[in-house]
Amino acid sequence: MKIALQTKDILILDCFYRKGPLANQELAAILNLSPSTISNVLKRLANFNLIREFDSKIYIKKNRKKERNKKTYHLNPNYGYAIAIEIDYDFLNIFKLRFDLSIEYSRKIPVSENTKDAILRQIDRELERALEESVDEELLGVGFGLPGKVNIEEAVSVFNTRMKDWRNVQFDRFSKSCNHIALENIANCKAIGERIYRQDQNIDNFLFLNIGNGVGMGIFINGSIYRGYNDAAGNAGHTILNEESDNICICGNKGCLESFVSNKAICNQLSKLNRNEVESEIFADTDFGDLEKIYKVLDRHYHKGDKVAFQIINEIAHKIGLACANFFQLFAPEYIFIGGEICDLGEYFLKLILQNVQKYYLPWNQQINIVYSKNSNSVGACGLGLLAFRAGLGVH
Repeated sequence: MKIALQTKDILILDCFYRKGPLANQELAAILNLSPSTISNVLKRLANFNLIREFDSKIYIKKNRKKERNKKTYHLNPNYGYAIAIEIDYDFLNIFKLRFDLSIEYSRKIPVSENTKDAILRQIDRELERALEESVDEELLGVGFGLPGKVNIEEAVSVFNTRMKDWRNVQFDRFSKSCNHIALENIANCKAIGERIYRQDQNIDNFLFLNIGNGVGMGIFINGSIYRGYNDAAGNAGHTILNEESDNICICGNKGCLESFVSNKAICNQLSKLNRNEVESEIFADTDFGDLEKIYKVLDRHYHKGDKVAFQIINEIAHKIGLACANFFQLFAPEYIFIGGEICDLGEYFLKLILQNVQKYYLPWNQQINIVYSKNSNSVGACGLGLLAFRAGLGVH
């Protein structure tokens, strides 16, 4: 059913996504609207089946000592669903999300061939499969997240350095399956999802550093994604840390952050070591050479006291710490969240990063907060799901 949402409808739905279940009075305080106005909007949204009563909670009205049980409301998970597809050169992650952003299922599919046409054909098949599994339900939108530069208004993936012949790919080709398509850079998706997962913290200024196959950054400033001129902001992986380095990045420059810390960079570094001269159990590990598992391999052997693992992890922490010191100086964020496959390294790794940040940052600027993503495996799907639902409701 097509719904013409009003401005207050959208504000309240956004509050539920950002804050979770809320009572009338809480919404009134957040939005600076009267409780009677909120009640009317809630009634309207409930009539459209977009929200439902959630549970009761104790509410203490300001300047009054009396406690009252108040109804809270939240998004109706059964209103409809969205499909979120994360795309990289070696895998597809497929998620089905309910309207309240709960994840019904996920599956990871290896990419059979790293070419544009092959990847798009595989997306077609997986999307068709996902829709067939939910044929009797209301599909509200499909979201696609991938590395590189995107034009979100026209749903065009403009450029991606890690995928062969990937230039100006039109994602409206999938509109035959769904009228409402959302496209976004995956680091931005994860930043949006992180803000939702941390709804109790009210964090409006932060960076999300996504590290795995590459390095991307989502930037939140004053509660909104910062895209920069021509939607080109967030290329943290191509921050040059040492132009004299022998590490040649996939972009062609030397000494980029990505050329030191991505999983491919680490595998390349290990493969260059002379096994006859360097003693390490890493080379005998059954997961050695697997890009997706390389951080787990390093973590495993680091705790065994392996010197090679110790050296590489300390080098990665140094490079990320140096980059983060620069990011703190430039943006003064409340937090830098780190997500992606690098989260396979433990909390000790964050401490190593912090030690390196402290060597370089200006201590009078702000407190340093660097933590792992709250749920690195699903945070991107959460952000994509929100974008897909907004597209389905006609919200821009």
